Amino acid sequence: MPAHNARQVPKAANNGTPSFLSDKSAKVFLAGHKGMLGTAIHRRLAALGFTNIVGRTRAELDLTCEPAVHKFFDAEQPRYVILAAGKVGGLHASSAAPADFMTENLRITVNVLTAARRCGTVRKLLFLATSAVYPVDAPQPIPESALLTGPPAPGNEWFVVLRSSSMAAKILQERACIYTYGRATCNSI
Repeated sequence: MPAHNARQVPKAANNGTPSFLSDKSAKVFLAGHKGMLGTAIHRRLAALGFTNIVGRTRAELDLTCEPAVHKFFDAEQPRYVILAAGKVGGLHASSAAPADFMTENLRITVNVLTAARRCGTVRKLLFLATSAVYPVDAPQPIPESALLTGPPAPGNEWFVVLRSSSMAAKILQERACIYTYGRATCNSI
């Protein structure tokens, strides 16, 4: 019998396919694996026993280039995708050139979401956002439902615009899966 505080790892999703945590040999594409968050996620996945974590540096794969992203997905055929990549630079840099940050990050998001949908092998896609998109007075821990319920902290307005646009792109991609395949082929969270 497991210890009182031991985490239970689900063995299969409701549809009979293995859950992410029990599918440790599946190919996981970690976009942004060299960044602060991506490095931490990579360490955690490796510690959990994942054996097929795929990452590409910006020099190896330009996520803003749609043909390159599609070629990568067609070649690698990942089962899971974690989108932790993006143009970052801190509050000052993003405030000084908000359109550049927004355009590049939106391109990355749309390219990865589209390629994941089109390749047909992705079972689950984790799309990460910054807490900067939430209102300055959001409760802690921040529930997802707090998104767009109040003004962001001063200087974070562009994060909200970008992430809202990216989330709209995610919803459109999910709808495209349903319309194309008659079902949501890529479970985005």
